[in-house]
Amino acid sequence: MDLTKLKRPVFVIDRAKVRRNAGRMAERARRSGIILRPHVKTHQSAAIAGWLREFGVRAVTVSSVDMAAYFLGAGWTDVLISVPVNVHQIPEIDELASAGTVHVIVESGRTAQALLEGAAHPLNIWIEVDAGYHRTGLPADRHEAIVEVARIVRRGDRHQLRGLLCHDGQTYAASSPGRVREIAAASITALSSAVDALAKAGFPGLSLSVGDTPSCSMMEGFPPPITEIRPGNFVFYDLTQSGIGACGEADIAAAVACPVIAAHPERDELVVYGGGVHISKEAVRLAGGEACYGKVCRLRSDGTGWGPPLAGAFVSSLSQEQGIIRMPPLIGRTAGIGDTLIILPVHACLTANLHAAYYVIGEGWVDKFRS
Repeated sequence: MDLTKLKRPVFVIDRAKVRRNAGRMAERARRSGIILRPHVKTHQSAAIAGWLREFGVRAVTVSSVDMAAYFLGAGWTDVLISVPVNVHQIPEIDELASAGTVHVIVESGRTAQALLEGAAHPLNIWIEVDAGYHRTGLPADRHEAIVEVARIVRRGDRHQLRGLLCHDGQTYAASSPGRVREIAAASITALSSAVDALAKAGFPGLSLSVGDTPSCSMMEGFPPPITEIRPGNFVFYDLTQSGIGACGEADIAAAVACPVIAAHPERDELVVYGGGVHISKEAVRLAGGEACYGKVCRLRSDGTGWGPPLAGAFVSSLSQEQGIIRMPPLIGRTAGIGDTLIILPVHACLTANLHAAYYVIGEGWVDKFRS
């Protein structure tokens, strides 16, 4: 496809950057002797997940039962569903467990008991613990409640209690790498205490699964009892991650290519065919306080990808199908109607979810899961 002659917005991927990002994360896991179980909901693509096998990845994390079915059907045999079990989907989960190794998470005795009663095939069960994000999971300091759920799981003879699982989503709001490391260190301390409490209650040797891209990108290592990490966004990265310090803007491996459809040099603006339904309406704040829905790059002339963000250029507002680009006067005079601009996303996971397929620059289209 000729990206200089776009008919509509396209989600584009730089495979070389994906490989570089994946290789770095795999090496971090290898150095600590732990499993990298990437959260594939970032790209939702069996093809892209397949690229990770090159780096020793053999297990994945997904965000729904339907997505688990998609990846099991694509040949992955070890899949963790990263949302607490919906008791109404236990029959579907049970069917999946007949086709591969399926991991599920619980945060209540009621759900654990429902699994014992409703799932005939062996499951790997993790207890979700909340170390500060306050979304789902038992509070990390409620050791008695955690032990009680573990006891319920142990009543069944088919399923295996694997350990504790946590997602430190609060790191996405951190203002610096130092703050990310502080959050991660506090979480590991709290989670280690919970693992110790389980050991004293008769549940020794349990594993600990953690996963968020900021801490997995910036921690110096992953100490025991951590046995696996589940970052997802690291494959693509985005402006949120670069703002935190988890990556540089040069590491962002996915973007939206948009054709310019209008030019207004009198107000230093261009308009692209590419709106909220293509880019998403996630925003970050620039140094001057302006809302930024994406930074702007140019295609490289050799067709290998895109260059660095254009200084002072950003997506200032979005309607459903159109985006307004604020352009410094000098740059604005060299870009116009029919040109292609590359928009770096604020949150790559949400942006990728808006597209039915992706274009890998220099290679072609890859398909993805569709709910």
